[in-house]
Amino acid sequence: MGGGEDLPSRNASKEKEIVVCVLPWPEEAAKRGIDDLKKEYKDAEVHYYNSKFENGKMHPIDIPEDLLKRASYLATLFWLPSSASAIPNVKAIQFFSAGTNHVAKHPIYTDSKIPLCSANGVHGPQIAEWVVMMDLVQSHNYVNLWEQQKKKEWKQSMGMSVSDRVGKRVGILGYGSIGRQGKP
Repeated sequence: MGGGEDLPSRNASKEKEIVVCVLPWPEEAAKRGIDDLKKEYKDAEVHYYNSKFENGKMHPIDIPEDLLKRASYLATLFWLPSSASAIPNVKAIQFFSAGTNHVAKHPIYTDSKIPLCSANGVHGPQIAEWVVMMDLVQSHNYVNLWEQQKKKEWKQSMGMSVSDRVGKRVGILGYGSIGRQGKP
């Protein structure tokens, strides 16, 4: 993938670009990002739709057909219209996931020339923090100690299995976007 059109112009006299966002969290949770987009790109008209994906099934979303036909950009996590003909003016689709393998068999992926953009690389800090957190949870026997605390019990032997990380080394297997988060 790659290429595609230029970003929306910052020239307010131009015709408005239409950005359709179909994301799985309430619009209020995305408000800051939407406001930043509108502030940065005065020619962007943003339409937000809350998508729902539960138990392996997508719930139907009612997005006006004429809006999809006029859309310039689509921002999504997993929702796509049935075909590229439903979004004839879309210049690029931005996925909020690190990859696009979940849509690899979709006609827009297989049969269209619409550039698909992933969020590969943006999750590195969070994943690196999660790995450190899980190492501390494990090395400090946190789950067992927490269970004891909830029962208001104390077994001294449980606390003796805690291992701190002072002076320990961490090995990072691979040098992808997450592995690079730990660079000196």
